[in-house]
Amino acid sequence: MKISRARLKQIIKEELEEAYTSPGPVMGKDHNLIYLIKQHRKTWLNREWNDEVIEEDPAAAYSELMYSVGNFWNSRPVKQIYTGQESELNAALSVIKKVVDRAERGKLRTAYKDIDLVTPTKKSPSALAGTPLGKRVGLIGAGIEVNPFPDEDDDL
Repeated sequence: MKISRARLKQIIKEELEEAYTSPGPVMGKDHNLIYLIKQHRKTWLNREWNDEVIEEDPAAAYSELMYSVGNFWNSRPVKQIYTGQESELNAALSVIKKVVDRAERGKLRTAYKDIDLVTPTKKSPSALAGTPLGKRVGLIGAGIEVNPFPDEDDDL
């Protein structure tokens, strides 16, 4: 039985759409890309990313999610809270850069793993130490919050 190139592309497209929108027989819904993005939407994405928009373009939503998380990992409050752990933070930032680059190029093969690896459930600098990446590089959370918008007269 021969399959035309156009039919093969259509089959692949249908299979990818199915993989994005429904959990497979082996994987639970927490391994579904759209589900994971929706799980982190309120914390990490702008309001424009509603369910419909995420479902229409999961690759763009994934890219935006990783961009937002990457910027947070590289922010001043994070650098302040991990003072003295610069080598650990730099190791994490090098991994984050690779994750963000993959997301921006639309590489979805490792999307589930990347989201789990780098995305904390809370948007706080100390929460980064609790991510698998934070644990892997040896970040130790200080358990304090740093104001990301310090007063102008604060010494930094």
